[in-house]
Amino acid sequence: MEGAAGERFGRMRAVARRSWLTPTAAWVLGGLVLALAVAVVPLSMLAGHDVVTQSLPSYGVVVPVAAVALFIAWRRPGNPIGWLLLLVAVFDLLQTDAPLYALGVYRFGHHLPLGPAALVLAQSWLPALVLFPLVIVLFPDGRPPPGRWR
Repeated sequence: MEGAAGERFGRMRAVARRSWLTPTAAWVLGGLVLALAVAVVPLSMLAGHDVVTQSLPSYGVVVPVAAVALFIAWRRPGNPIGWLLLLVAVFDLLQTDAPLYALGVYRFGHHLPLGPAALVLAQSWLPALVLFPLVIVLFPDGRPPPGRWR
């Protein structure tokens, strides 16, 4: 009896752990990526930077990767690759947008809220750097390869 109850509890825990991985959540993360990608234009103007030479070349990689990740997370919510790539895109765009925001607040004296948060979010390249190798390890089907890789 105890074994069946423990197995049932384990399945319930697994379902609860992944209950937020829905197609709606994928679209919310995709919308966040789009908002962060669009925000670079006013933030660059706020900080006095040229948009084309500073930020947009990296967007040629991040936005298509985010579009593919959105499609994977939307169609296959159980596959972690789409979710990890969406998070990599969010963190990569944050590390572009947050320093521009902080520059506008602290260097040019614009009175905007969340200046300290922008300083912290400027370091969001580190989670992106940590998550991307995990995507490579999980590549074809979202599971680590068998054998010594485990």
